[in-house]
Amino acid sequence: MVSGNGRLVFALRNVRATQVELQLNREEVAHLVPLPLKVFYQLDGQSPIQVLLSGASSQRTLRLKVPAGDHALRIGIKGALANQFLRARLVERGPSVPLTQVERPYHVATQREPLRVAVAGPAWLRIDELRDGRVESRYQWVQADFEELQLAPAGKRQEALFRVYQRSLVPGATPILPRPTDVEPEPVPPAYARLETSVAPLKVAFQDGFHLGDQEDGTWSYSAQLARRRDSQGVGSSLSEQFLQLGASYRYYDEDRRTYFRTDLLGRLRESGGPTLGLLKSIEHRPGWTTLNFTLDGGVYLQRPDGGLPIGSSEWSAFLKASVAQKRDIDPKTYHVPRLSLFVRHASLGASGSYDAGTIDQDVFTPYKSGHRHGLEVGDTLYHRPWLDTLWSASASAVSNENFGITRPDHLAFKLGWQQLLGRLQLDARYQTKHYFADDQRLNASKQHTWLLDASWNQWSSQQNRSEIGIQMRHDSDTRAVTGMLTFTWHDSNGRRYRDFRPGEVDFRDLRTRDIPPTPNNAVKEAKDE
Repeated sequence: MVSGNGRLVFALRNVRATQVELQLNREEVAHLVPLPLKVFYQLDGQSPIQVLLSGASSQRTLRLKVPAGDHALRIGIKGALANQFLRARLVERGPSVPLTQVERPYHVATQREPLRVAVAGPAWLRIDELRDGRVESRYQWVQADFEELQLAPAGKRQEALFRVYQRSLVPGATPILPRPTDVEPEPVPPAYARLETSVAPLKVAFQDGFHLGDQEDGTWSYSAQLARRRDSQGVGSSLSEQFLQLGASYRYYDEDRRTYFRTDLLGRLRESGGPTLGLLKSIEHRPGWTTLNFTLDGGVYLQRPDGGLPIGSSEWSAFLKASVAQKRDIDPKTYHVPRLSLFVRHASLGASGSYDAGTIDQDVFTPYKSGHRHGLEVGDTLYHRPWLDTLWSASASAVSNENFGITRPDHLAFKLGWQQLLGRLQLDARYQTKHYFADDQRLNASKQHTWLLDASWNQWSSQQNRSEIGIQMRHDSDTRAVTGMLTFTWHDSNGRRYRDFRPGEVDFRDLRTRDIPPTPNNAVKEAKDE
């Protein structure tokens, strides 16, 4: 059998001149279209003779005269294609002559004396083993520049017969080309029905479901909040303050810089004391070159505690907080977020503030903030989401004094939380405890235990704007005080949905996205003359 660039060589040793028959047969793969086969044969150093096997003449029998002596008859394929095969058989006519049986040698390998083969790599080897009258072949890749292989009998066999072949390149060999395949295209059957050609409208109108340009301008939110709260930090007073807060927030996500921006402007109409104005700014950067997230929060508050608008000689406070955090996955349902923060506060009032605790806004002055104007906070929060609509959390944090000594902190805080999504309703239940150590600001250590319960409801409009109603209840076990707040927020997203809300700001974001109504956006319609 001959294929590709291979050659079949018959070695003849004649005691006298004789005539032989060379039988050539073209073999084809069953599912391929037959192609002509160009065959050549060459006796000794004579010029090659070509024979074409095509069509009905796929078999040919040639009679050759061979003189006495030693001769070589070479047979091959000219311009062979892939999957073309030639079967050749040589038959001698005339009186029978004795044939000498030639045995193919094998290397003998034993357990004590395995066959050692030195190979210069890289190279592919084919190893044939004669076992029980059957040849089994396997292939081995040699990567090293020089390697000595040892071939021994497998298992409990005492002896094995091996032959080793090395695959090598033939210089100047013609590459085997693929077989050309001509496929006649099958015409598509005619249509069952013919539709009339629609006439293109003379005028068209472009319609956009959202206002053009507004979708690139970020998300505005407007809120109204009725709150009652008390100072619960360290040596705070048990008196509470009440106010109505009106605010506007602007969020924007810069996709190119992978940065979230948020700006808040708020005003508070207080039950006691003058109104309060606040301006807050938050920037969160999530770079692509690291898994760390960087956050910068800052703000300023103004108030005239004795009444009047917060202009002129007003009390004020400002803060700046820089944080770095990283989300670290534990398993597909669990992750934790370690965080390191550095904060700085400054205020117009010192430690001896003369205003009543219910009169001055807690964001302008508290005894705790006055004694802790800068410090360091280290914490870690563990999250576990056993189901898509359930989230459990546990956190621990430590806040330093103004000396930044985190090993001897001002206080420790621990929190446990459970969040549950019920359709558009979300329930949050949390417990937190804080342990304040005795220091220069307080004579005795103290503990606080707080229970919090939140509920919020979200509703989307047809233009993909969102309204949100939330209520929060807080119970402090040490003073048995109950405080809370009621909030209404309108998010004017204009189709941006949750795009401008940074991760973690909206819980169950993947599930909440399913509630957004599919508002048709761009459309092209025929314009009618009026």
